[in-house]
Amino acid sequence: MILELNPDTVRIERENNEPIFYGDAVQENILSHVGIHKARVAVIAISDPLATKRIVVNIRSITNKAFIIVRTRFIQEMEENFKLGADEVIPEEFETAIEIFIRVLTKYLIPQDEIENFVRGIRSDNYDMLRSLPSASSSSSFRGLDLPDVEVATLTVHRHKKSVVGKTLLDSGLRHRFGVTIVGIKRGETIINDIKADTEMQQHDILYVFGKSEDILAFNDKIKI
Repeated sequence: MILELNPDTVRIERENNEPIFYGDAVQENILSHVGIHKARVAVIAISDPLATKRIVVNIRSITNKAFIIVRTRFIQEMEENFKLGADEVIPEEFETAIEIFIRVLTKYLIPQDEIENFVRGIRSDNYDMLRSLPSASSSSSFRGLDLPDVEVATLTVHRHKKSVVGKTLLDSGLRHRFGVTIVGIKRGETIINDIKADTEMQQHDILYVFGKSEDILAFNDKIKI
């Protein structure tokens, strides 16, 4: 059973003999009509966070048997969805963070099986390691891996200094001056994963920084107010 708000998708899937319905899942009568009380799993994957929460509440008012999986944009939306009755919440930021961690570990020449075990550990912990990731002052150590004294931290570029802002990573000499590596940049709603020597840093960027704790702190002092 699929609940879908796109008429074109409905038409195409019906032509493929898929059991698809067109309706607003926020409405309890729609959920009842499609037999949500019989569903084993319900997946909510829409872009409206308020509507998502209302759908979770409405499903739970009808049945406690359905396993509800919610997709959200941001990690901070996880807790409220869990409280409303969701069984699993997958934020888009989580998958982005996973990719960043994998890139870091691969560059650090960690064996692939250890990387896979690490990723499984994050998921099995209900993303506890990543709940604070978007915070400018948060950091996550690599538990269970042989990486002494290194971590990934998220730092915000506040200070408008020509030595950092508007310069490429190569020209700013971050690795030489601070011993840290930029593995990802969040700029507004955009995540930049393909970090190169000519990648520029801008004021208000959120940087995903990899390195030793003391080096990250020294770098943070350089870019904060």
